[in-house]
Amino acid sequence: MDSSTDYEICAECEKEITDQKKGFHIRGKNPRAIHKACFDGFVCAGCNENIQKGSVSKAQNKRWHQECFTCDKCLKPIDGSFLTKGDQKFDKKCYNNEFGVQCKVCDDFIMGHILKYNGEGYHYGCLKCDYCKKRFHDGAHLSVKGGNFIHNDCKVQKKGATKGDYEAVRANKARIENEGQYEDDNLAEFERECLKEHNKKRADHHVNSLMWSEECAQHARSWVKKLLQQDALIHDTQSGMGENCGYFNSSSAPSKSDTTWAVNVCNMWYNEIEKYDFGVNEYQQRTGHFTQMIWKSTEKMGCAIAKRGTRVYVVANYYPPGNWVGKYRDNVNDV
Repeated sequence: MDSSTDYEICAECEKEITDQKKGFHIRGKNPRAIHKACFDGFVCAGCNENIQKGSVSKAQNKRWHQECFTCDKCLKPIDGSFLTKGDQKFDKKCYNNEFGVQCKVCDDFIMGHILKYNGEGYHYGCLKCDYCKKRFHDGAHLSVKGGNFIHNDCKVQKKGATKGDYEAVRANKARIENEGQYEDDNLAEFERECLKEHNKKRADHHVNSLMWSEECAQHARSWVKKLLQQDALIHDTQSGMGENCGYFNSSSAPSKSDTTWAVNVCNMWYNEIEKYDFGVNEYQQRTGHFTQMIWKSTEKMGCAIAKRGTRVYVVANYYPPGNWVGKYRDNVNDV
């Protein structure tokens, strides 16, 4: 190992390198230490020869000699950043030519989250909220109404509720309240585990457990399919239901169970508790997922998940909806 470094953990097997003679330092953009035995086991995915020295490129759990690490489109060596699609790798230019989405506002290709609306793609940062006139940050939670993009937080402050369509709330009343009861055994894995996670967290806040609503679930299934198709995180402002939406992009997505995704999304929503001030106990920005989960007067929920490749979208709908301005003190309990 290079004696000038402080590396002691093998970057490959994550075990301590106890004998410096059996480890060495890989130089490059991200220098790291590695056991010699681990390094000797590397086989180039391009030429199938052992990698014995020189720089190593890694992608999709495979390794290449730097000269063998080529774009699957133009076949030229990739020098710098690259992107993957399925089991293929591309340099940035080839990827954009093949799969890139251009922003309707600035015409540049979009890297990261893509906001899609009416078949067009946008950078979040190229759009402004119709209410506060501030630009959206990447992946921001927003709603669209009449072609206008609105921060969900701005909508709450201006309209008074996360689902401010009062007529829609009233229209849901008889249909949802008169539903039959559903046994957990009849629910799909994600539905069952997501409901269970909600009720665990609600119990910590001393509020009643939620019951399953097939009406809420049907809406969630329809909306989550739309989010996956548009590849955008947008709330339905006309449902008359409470709504939480979630998005993940992970290379390990295909191998994770629906139980894992249920736990992950519920933890992500619930962890907004860290930003919530119970001393104020009123509407607070970036805490709406958490407060809807434990909202005392909410009685029912339904949820759905949609997956494609590395992308995962989740929608949960609630009735009666939570997050009503002026009602937080009566409905958001501390632990």
